[in-house]
Amino acid sequence: MKDGKIVLTMSFLRSKFLIMKALFFILIIILSVSCSPENFWQKAGLAEPEPISISSKTGDADISEDDNKVDVVKSFVGDRDSAIAFSIDKPSDFNGCILYPQSKKEAESMAQVLNAKCFGKEKVIEYLSSEIDDQDLVGAMKNTVFLLNKGKTKIIDCIKDFLPEFDEESADEETKEIIKYYNSLRVSISECCEDFISGLFKPLFSILSTSSNPTWGEYIKCQLMINLLSGVLEGMEKIVSEALSLLSSEELKDNVFNLDEAEDSEALEEKLKNVGVSSLMNIADGVVSSILSPIAVYNSISYSYGEEIGLMTVADIIVQVTEGSK
Repeated sequence: MKDGKIVLTMSFLRSKFLIMKALFFILIIILSVSCSPENFWQKAGLAEPEPISISSKTGDADISEDDNKVDVVKSFVGDRDSAIAFSIDKPSDFNGCILYPQSKKEAESMAQVLNAKCFGKEKVIEYLSSEIDDQDLVGAMKNTVFLLNKGKTKIIDCIKDFLPEFDEESADEETKEIIKYYNSLRVSISECCEDFISGLFKPLFSILSTSSNPTWGEYIKCQLMINLLSGVLEGMEKIVSEALSLLSSEELKDNVFNLDEAEDSEALEEKLKNVGVSSLMNIADGVVSSILSPIAVYNSISYSYGEEIGLMTVADIIVQVTEGSK
C-alpha cells in the first residue's frame, strides 16, 4: 500500500511539474508577443506602472558656412561618406538642430513600444496627445519641418530626376524591351514622386503654425518621415556606389557627384548609363532593403494610430496618388 502511495505521489508531482512547465512556457510566449517583462508585471498589477516613453534622436544639420547651404544627404542619412550630394538654401533663423534618422533597431523599438499590448490603446493615445516638455526637441522638430518645407521642391526634383533615361533607338530588340520597361517605370516614379512625397510631408506643416508645444504624436510623424526620406536617400547612394564598383575605375572611388552642379549631374547620368539598363535594374532591386524597413515601421504605426495622429497608411497614399493621376 505504501508503494502505491509513493507511485501516486510521484505521478502527482510529475503532473504538477508538467503543468508548471506549460504555464511557464505560456508566460514566455505572452512576454515575447506583448511587451517587456517589466511592463508585464505592471499590467498584472504587481509593480508600479511606468510611463510610456520614446527616445528622441536629434543632431546638427550639415551647413556650409561659405555659401549658406544645407547638405540634404549628409543631414538626413547620418555621419558617413556619400557618393552623392545636393544642397538647399539655408533658411534665415535656422539654428541647425534637426531630427536625425533612426537606425532600423531604434525605429522598430519605437513601433514595439507603441504597439505593446500591455499598455493598452487608450493609454498610448493619451501619451500621443500629450505635449512635449523638452524645448530642445520642440526646436529640432520645428527646424526639421521648416527645412523640409523650404526645400521640398528641390528635394523632390533631385529624387525624381535621379535615374537616367535610356535611348532605345540603337538597341537590339531584346534590350529595347528592357529599356522600354525601365523608361516607363522611371516615368511612373517621376509622376508619382511629387504627389507621394507631398502626401507624406503634408501632415507635418501644421507644426509650424501651432502656438502650443507639439505633441508626441506629432514627434512620431516627424520621425517617421525623416526615416523614410533617409531610406530613399540611402537607396540613391547604393545605386551610385554599386554602379561605380561595376565600372571599377580607380579615379571614381573617392568621387562625389554634387547634383546641384549641372556638370556633375550629367557626369553621373553618363556613368549610370554606362553600367547598362539591365545592371541598373538589378542594382535597383537590391536597394529595396533601404526603403523596406522604414516603410514597414511607418505602416505599422499608421495602421494602429494613423487616425489619432493624422497619418495615412502607405496603401491609402498610393490609392490617393493613383486616383489623382487618372
